[in-house]
Amino acid sequence: MSQQPIEENLSEIKCPIYCEWILEREHAIAHLCMSPRFPLPGCSGLQYHVTTTEKYGDMIVQFTVGSLEFDHIDWKAYAEIVLSINGEKIRHASERIENEDNHIDMGIDCTFAEFKKTKCRYFINKNINIKIEGTLVVKDIFNPLLMGVESKFSRSDKGKNFHLVAEEKDITVHKELLDENSSVFAEIFDSEKWKETMEHRMQIPDFSHKIVDLAIDLLYSGTFVRYTFEEHVQLYQFADKYGMVKLKKVAKQGIILTPNNICEMSNFFIKLPYQELIDYCVEYLFVCSQYSYPVKDFDEIDPQIHSLAFKKLFAFPDFKKDLKVQNKSVGFDFKNWIN
Repeated sequence: MSQQPIEENLSEIKCPIYCEWILEREHAIAHLCMSPRFPLPGCSGLQYHVTTTEKYGDMIVQFTVGSLEFDHIDWKAYAEIVLSINGEKIRHASERIENEDNHIDMGIDCTFAEFKKTKCRYFINKNINIKIEGTLVVKDIFNPLLMGVESKFSRSDKGKNFHLVAEEKDITVHKELLDENSSVFAEIFDSEKWKETMEHRMQIPDFSHKIVDLAIDLLYSGTFVRYTFEEHVQLYQFADKYGMVKLKKVAKQGIILTPNNICEMSNFFIKLPYQELIDYCVEYLFVCSQYSYPVKDFDEIDPQIHSLAFKKLFAFPDFKKDLKVQNKSVGFDFKNWIN
């Protein structure tokens, strides 16, 4: 691996927040209600929603950010949000927040007494229009590698019957584990040459002992908590070379793109090159354009990435997104709570 990776930095994303939720007054008072989940564009699977509930005769409104796409994702954020009810601004809230149990709750609880003080038309309207708008600055997003399914083998088990050799160091592994997770190893084990020689050893010349060991550890345990950007990219390369589809997918998911690092990432990936990672960057640039995110150093982006990005924009002439149209919902659907 001759390419030097970029520094892992510039992790901040400033996301616009907007949602408008209309529900019947009786539902808001008598039930624990939740709005649909709205995505935070370009923000690694994070979503937000609004809930209403009753407490001591008051209606409480709460704003929550969480992740459904990835488990155990970590992040920090700074939120500035305005809550409006039936067109009347009720409260401005700002808070520095860190996620807990894969979600964060924003403290913007508002009661009937506060509605009265603002002369809100809440009591004479059949419906309640709840509006949240503002910004959420998300930083330090960290997405651990998770394979999703734990192997039936354990690294501590006896019976490991195959040796991978990297940098003249052995890594012992169950042959069946490689057979299940790698199309390349499955083909090798099924070949007549291997059956004839029954050699239980294979050299891995292009990767460090550490990367091969991390990959095998992921196949066994299903999780790898801490990693560097360099390790992430090399795990992706290792998985690609040896046909490890699941490992390749999670390695890609853990590469966090932001408007501040997308050009640097794109210029790095175009040199490898891996078309899937190039497409990943182009798609993210498209999202940035959809939501008018300012992109750092766009004038320094590689001409090939620039061309691919504009080709995608021209393919979708109505690509711009309007959150005031997109994030408007009516009614309460109980399925929001059970899905």
